[in-house]
Amino acid sequence: MEKMICSSCGATMTPNNTQPFLTCEYCDTTVANPHYEQGTATAAPAVDLQALCVQKLMDMGKNENLADVADGCFGTPIQEAGTARSAMEIPDREKVYLVMDRSSIFWSVEEGLALADGGLYYKHDGETGKRSWESFITDAISFAAGSSKAQPGTLNIGTSLAFSITTEEDARIARFLVDYHNQVYRQYTGDAAPAAWTVTESEAVEEGSAGIGGLLGTVAAVATTLMRNNRARTVVPRSVVQRPVVQRSFRQTPPPKPQPRRMEPARPARPMGQPAHRPSAQRPGGMYRNGGHGGMGGPGGRGGPGRGRR
Repeated sequence: MEKMICSSCGATMTPNNTQPFLTCEYCDTTVANPHYEQGTATAAPAVDLQALCVQKLMDMGKNENLADVADGCFGTPIQEAGTARSAMEIPDREKVYLVMDRSSIFWSVEEGLALADGGLYYKHDGETGKRSWESFITDAISFAAGSSKAQPGTLNIGTSLAFSITTEEDARIARFLVDYHNQVYRQYTGDAAPAAWTVTESEAVEEGSAGIGGLLGTVAAVATTLMRNNRARTVVPRSVVQRPVVQRSFRQTPPPKPQPRRMEPARPARPMGQPAHRPSAQRPGGMYRNGGHGGMGGPGGRGGPGRGRR
C-alpha cells in the first residue's frame, strides 16, 4: 500500500483500506483515502491501536528486562517520571512506560523521547513535540549503531527525528524500539515492515585487538604508501666532493714585544735674540781669537802681534 503526502504541509500519510478519510497528524488536514474499501471496512473489526501499543510495550519490556537497563527507563508504568514529564510536556493524566533521555550537568533533559498513553513524546533540538500511536507506528524507524564513543550511533524516527546514541544503555533501548515498532506495525497493518526499518550494526575494532590480520593490513597500507611516494619522486644522485681536512694547532703564538723607543738628548734652548750660529772668526778660542795661538793674519798669529820672542 503506497504512502500518501499531505497537500498542506507535505507530511507522510499512511493510508489503509478501512477509513474513507485520512487526517494529517501535523496540520489536521483531512483528505480522501483512495484505498478505502467499504466491504473490508464493514467486515474488519475496529482495532484499538492505543490499547494494542500499550499492552505490547508492557509485555515486550518485561520479557527484555528493560527495567534492569537503567533506573527509571521502563515501568508498567514508571513510578517516578517527573523530570521527563516536565521536559517533554507529557500531561499528568497519562502514564509513562518508557524513557530514553540525555541529561545535562544540571540534571535537566537536553534531548530524549518517551512512550506514554497518548503516543510518542520527545524533545529534539530544543523543541518538544508529540506523535500519535498511528503516526509513530506507520512511519519509518531505523538504528545505526556506532563503533565507539567517538562515533556514536543514531536512532531515526520518521524523517525529522534523529537521536544521538552515545551509551550502551541507550543503544539497547534503541534496538528494542525498532523491534517493538516493527512487531506492532505488522500486527496492525498485516504487512511486514520494510527492509530499511532495521538495526545496522557497525564492526568496531578495539585498540590493541586487531590481531595478525589487522597488523598485516596496516603494514601493507604503509608499504603501498611508501611505494607510491617513491614512484612520484625522482632522486638525482649527487657526487660529494671530499675536502681536505686542515689540522689546526691550538697553540697560540704570543704577539711580538714592543721595542723601546730611543730617546735623543735634548738640546739646550737658544737664548732669545741670538742667531742660530756665529762665524768661526767670532768664536772664542778659534783660529782668530785674541790671546790665542792666532791665525795667519789675526792677532797673535804669524802676521800679527802675539807672543813675541823673549
